[in-house]
Amino acid sequence: MDKAIQTALSGIKAHLTMMDATAHNIANVNTDNFHAYRVTLHEVNPNGVEAQIDRPNAPGGHRYVNEGDTAVEGSNVDLAGEMVSRIVSESSIKASVELIKSQDEILGTVLDILR
Repeated sequence: MDKAIQTALSGIKAHLTMMDATAHNIANVNTDNFHAYRVTLHEVNPNGVEAQIDRPNAPGGHRYVNEGDTAVEGSNVDLAGEMVSRIVSESSIKASVELIKSQDEILGTVLDILR
């Protein structure tokens, strides 16, 4: 498989993982004691990127229940940050798809010349 296509596919896979984590975080924004997933992207050799998921223990905000008797930790999800992450992932996937289309056209043209 062509290296450019392989690199683009690894980017799509990594950003789909990031979108899954973002969706999971947004779905649990109101869940008490929920710690959001954080996805970091790492370069892999020879060409490509890989997503690594972790859950930092950063505390969420506290709220009081039962007329102020008990403090409960809320989730640590930052909705604004999650939306930015979703937009970045969506744009990166679109760019990778365009790269695959362009590489396909180039390979098709080369094959047409060789015939």
